[in-house]
Amino acid sequence: MIPLLWWLVAAPQCQALAGGGELCAVETGVVPWVEVAVGFKIPADPPGKAGLALAGQAAAAINLPRLPPGWTLGLSEAGLVLQGGLHPANLETELEPLLTAFVRRFDRPAAELAVARAVELRRQLLDQDPTLARFELERALYGGRPTGVDRYGQAAELVAVSADELLAWQRRVICKQNLHLVVAGPVPNEVQVRLTSLSRDLPECAAATKTPSMGPPPPTLDLMVIDKPERSVATLAIGARLGLGPSPAAWAVAAACLSGRAGLLGASVDGAPIRAEVLGPPNAPSLLILAKTPTPAALLSTLLPALSRPPKLDAAAIQRARTLAASDAAAALRDPSHLARTVLNARLWGRPAEEPGELSAAILALEDPAIEAAVRALMVPPKALVVVTSAEARRVQELGRTPGVRRTVVVGYDTR
Repeated sequence: MIPLLWWLVAAPQCQALAGGGELCAVETGVVPWVEVAVGFKIPADPPGKAGLALAGQAAAAINLPRLPPGWTLGLSEAGLVLQGGLHPANLETELEPLLTAFVRRFDRPAAELAVARAVELRRQLLDQDPTLARFELERALYGGRPTGVDRYGQAAELVAVSADELLAWQRRVICKQNLHLVVAGPVPNEVQVRLTSLSRDLPECAAATKTPSMGPPPPTLDLMVIDKPERSVATLAIGARLGLGPSPAAWAVAAACLSGRAGLLGASVDGAPIRAEVLGPPNAPSLLILAKTPTPAALLSTLLPALSRPPKLDAAAIQRARTLAASDAAAALRDPSHLARTVLNARLWGRPAEEPGELSAAILALEDPAIEAAVRALMVPPKALVVVTSAEARRVQELGRTPGVRRTVVVGYDTR
């Protein structure tokens, strides 16, 4: 039985902030909790300056030295984002100081400190194998910048960023029209009124920040093996650029058809399920398959051919995937953090803030032929494969001896 919860969640109501930018409110009616997501859209990196956005994150962190428990500051696919939740009783005393600190512009000493801290921040992020695998996969599929921005930077370019360049980046990003604020949950009117003045002291944006167009996908399979001597379990990230045909609902059900023990791709070794999802910018979606296994060569020897075979779906498998996808979408409506993040990402991409329950309803309304077409669109030969491994590094490298495969082996990945 699928929980039909979308009727509890109203469509986002967006209004212009008094100084510029916008505030979108989503009344959930589900839990006594308010989730807040606020962000600035990030422009494309200038040539040779990959890492400016990460330095900007480090600078914003200087203004926010003590975040409340559960709050995060980071780079999403589209922007610099601060997100977290508060009990409604604490909104008046805690929310405004947090948001004011986030939108405060930093000075030259802070910019100099942020550039130095960004290098260490990059090292901490890329020491996490799933983050590292996805980062290198994005580089292969999108030339390093899936949104025109290299979220983690390039080490050589990041250390060369100057305080003047970071201050120039701030002038393009931390400005009135570029600010987007989303609140999900019961927010008193008087608090909303005060929030509308959040951008009052920010300068005008010099120009609109546009979403860059994506280049062509790689022509052949790009295999990268990152050899980490201390690892006993490998992390795999497999991806391919996709077309623009299927709807978000169809992609969600198709990914459910591929994922998990009962999926078309089966399960990884030792019962660790394979997870498939469609991600990336709206104008250039991609398939991501993520898995962990102690024997990556064995898994890849069955997984890669499976992606190139025509899918075999029956009515029961389609219904099972439809039910799983609709349940996941409906369950997300109980999570204010998911609602706030979804609406904010849509606004940062310049898309309308759709009614949160529309995805659940669209999934249930999908006909079997539309799901079958989306699955066929997902079952494409991969164009990028990143494996973070140690014990089986040599065996995985053998896959790169196939004609047409470009192989890169990295020993001692440099996160400096």
